[in-house]
Amino acid sequence: FTEEYDRFMSIYHAGKQSQAVSMMAIGNHDYWNGLSVADAQKRFLEKTGMDSIYYHKVIKGFHFIVLGTEDGKTEGTFSIKQIKWLSEKLKLAKADDPKKPIFVFHHQPIKETIYGSEWGFSENRDLFYDTLKEFPQAITFSGHTHYPLDDPRIIHQKDFTTVGTSTGSYLWLDAGRIQGEVPDGAEFLNQALIVEVYNNKVIIKRRDIHNNDWTGDPFVINSPANKDSFIYSERRADKSAPFFTKDAKL
Repeated sequence: FTEEYDRFMSIYHAGKQSQAVSMMAIGNHDYWNGLSVADAQKRFLEKTGMDSIYYHKVIKGFHFIVLGTEDGKTEGTFSIKQIKWLSEKLKLAKADDPKKPIFVFHHQPIKETIYGSEWGFSENRDLFYDTLKEFPQAITFSGHTHYPLDDPRIIHQKDFTTVGTSTGSYLWLDAGRIQGEVPDGAEFLNQALIVEVYNNKVIIKRRDIHNNDWTGDPFVINSPANKDSFIYSERRADKSAPFFTKDAKL
């Protein structure tokens, strides 16, 4: 709704650093307003100031590719046309510098990757994944799930790196938990990522906004273009489940 856009943008611009470049991705909620797909996209562009629902920017020598879900389906829709466009931009970024990370953003996650990716998209999923597969230096960020950053599965590395961004509003959990999917205080809990980029290294820090503090150790991606350096893969060291000793007490 227009009032929600206006409120968000006023808060955003009040806190935004003047030198920061704004990049926003359209998600399923931006279509849930009674408008046609075309009119919903038009409103998103008018209110956020973005030039298109998917676009490419180069900032200080680093390539940023922002994708846009193309309708209001909860799981998201990324067309073959958009994925082909993504392929061309990835090739362009690699040609510019094959060792630098390429940052890719999309609202819904890629199924069978990070914690929460069961909420990801099915249509053209393999084409989307296989397009990124050729670029191990790609680091993709997705939201949508509202799942917490505290779970180590929020980062996934196999053919490239993908990361969940949690939520700026209310927290959600995966199904099957004793306390349910919505934890106590969910509406108060909100998180974000701070990404630091160095020569041949990317550090992703997890921020608890509600505590004004960090949560967990930062994720470190050394030599992003080299898959052999991936440490958050299926062979990762942090897959062991927590346990209690025999003499543990409440």
